[in-house]
Amino acid sequence: MRNDFQEAFDAIEDINEELYEAMYQLHGEFDENVMHEIELELLTNGDTSIIEFAGFQIWSSEDDEREYIDENEDIREPLKPFLRAKMNSKITFWAEVLTKLKAYRKEWRTLND
Repeated sequence: MRNDFQEAFDAIEDINEELYEAMYQLHGEFDENVMHEIELELLTNGDTSIIEFAGFQIWSSEDDEREYIDENEDIREPLKPFLRAKMNSKITFWAEVLTKLKAYRKEWRTLND
């Protein structure tokens, strides 16, 4: 069975590549610093692995929230779809915040209008 760190590394590598391709398709060439702000980041102290998205912790090997597929064998749902769901949750949250800000503050209306 693969360890948490290797599964996390492979998952963020794939998702970050998908993010890069999507950004390129939408905007062509873009500032790499922008990509660094939204890509997944894997942090470890050698014992615990943590994945962050846009500065928010969305997964930790120490407090793994994924559902068990087989609890007896300690097999959990795959990490990549779990991370995508967590990212979607954060994106939805920030989209709602920006929508409210635009409604309350006229100057925010120029961002996407």
